Amino acid sequence: VPMKHHVKEFELILDPAAERKIWCWTVASKIEISGLGVLESSRGHLAIPNKVWLPSQAGSFGHTELDDDAVAELQVKCAKAGQRLGFHFHSHGRMEAFFSGLDDLNFSRLSKFGTPFVAAVFNVHGQVQWRVCTSNQTLIEWKSVIEGEDPSKDELAAAAAEVKQAVREESWLADLPKWFGGPQRTSRRRFSE
Repeated sequence: VPMKHHVKEFELILDPAAERKIWCWTVASKIEISGLGVLESSRGHLAIPNKVWLPSQAGSFGHTELDDDAVAELQVKCAKAGQRLGFHFHSHGRMEAFFSGLDDLNFSRLSKFGTPFVAAVFNVHGQVQWRVCTSNQTLIEWKSVIEGEDPSKDELAAAAAEVKQAVREESWLADLPKWFGGPQRTSRRRFSE
């Protein structure tokens, strides 16, 4: 049964297989990952079918960056199929599911695929922060929790293989000067299980 989110004038229908796939990737990865998916839209009704991908990318404990060529290939693939990339997701591991300043920058870049655009941040606890936006503003934002059983060992093994193939791990230490103006110690509140 598709997960339906009704928020204000929007209805977002998320294919349960797509949600499960993203959650398994999130739990299987030890670093942040991101991906893209098809978004179908019609007058306030938004749908994310089971067409989500984990393209080639670099990731660390504090960031993820999609490979431009891989994104371009997905755009062409979707365009040829009459579909639009309009969904971006990424993970925050065990941290809270929230949109950081870096996320805002990435989503504004990716929203150029067309509007509306849906963004989501998943964590290993099944918490998701959602956002529907246009190229220059957030229309609505809300949180949800994934229902159902935790991913199985078999699901996680398959997801880990996909993550390993798509994600090149980088050191997060190299990003500190860019993010904070120099090496600093930071902490974020963790969700309790």
